[in-house]
Amino acid sequence: MIEDKTIVFHSQISLLKLLRFNDYIKLQLYSKALLSDSGTFSKESSILEFKALNIGQAHEHPEAMKESVMMVGLKKERISQGLLVFGQESREKMLIVSDYCMSNILEKVLRLIIS
Repeated sequence: MIEDKTIVFHSQISLLKLLRFNDYIKLQLYSKALLSDSGTFSKESSILEFKALNIGQAHEHPEAMKESVMMVGLKKERISQGLLVFGQESREKMLIVSDYCMSNILEKVLRLIIS
């Protein structure tokens, strides 16, 4: 775990314990940028239109990399590059991934869950 390492974070960076889903969504909506390795992070970023850096090594949603999330891994230089890009972009530039805004998306998700 990251807490076990001797890493010193900037005073404006907070490491948080698990949040309730509602609190997590609010955090996503009001943050300047989020870093996570969550499996649903790419979809959340696109649908809720927040800036996201995926610090994992891989993810299952490559379609989101075109519009909403950047894959940066854990290297400080790559995270800094991603944050720099976000600082130059406005929220208005963000687009919802077309796969996530279909009219029958709920039915598709239900079918996937049942499968």
